Amino acid sequence: MKIYIRSLALLILFLTIGLNAQAQNSQPSEEGYQLAKERAVRLANKLAEAITAQEPKWKLKDGFEGSSGYPAEGPRHLEFVKQQFWKAGKYSAEIRIYVYESVEQASIKQKQHSFWSSVSASRPLDGVGDEAYYINYPYFTWISVRKGSIVVAVNGPGGLTYARGFINLALPLMNE
Repeated sequence: MKIYIRSLALLILFLTIGLNAQAQNSQPSEEGYQLAKERAVRLANKLAEAITAQEPKWKLKDGFEGSSGYPAEGPRHLEFVKQQFWKAGKYSAEIRIYVYESVEQASIKQKQHSFWSSVSASRPLDGVGDEAYYINYPYFTWISVRKGSIVVAVNGPGGLTYARGFINLALPLMNE
């Protein structure tokens, strides 16, 4: 009986150590967070410069940044987002730059983000980046493009003109 209790105690101890090690390894690291933040901020700044230079009627009105670990249960992955709000007369646009730890995570999250609209389904957009989706509705347009572990999503006025223009400015910057 004592051998059984010792064996059970050792088994519980090893399982606890293993689960704690797995939990520690599954959390986003501070270094990964800083790297994602630097990449997102650098891309956002370069994109703002490109938009200001090539589309002078568009003015940057506001922006913010943030991050999250997902999912709530199990191994957590880093998602860092830098968001910008632009305005040109009666038109407005929102640009979100997401940086992930891996290409796989970026692809999974981009697909999840592509189902956000309740009025229209997203469609694949071929020949743009590694993976792209769009929604073109009379009142708004949404385009999301992934290159590697970076996703740039643009919400803009109806018609693809403005959103596609912002994506075209972002694409060459996503290589850096």
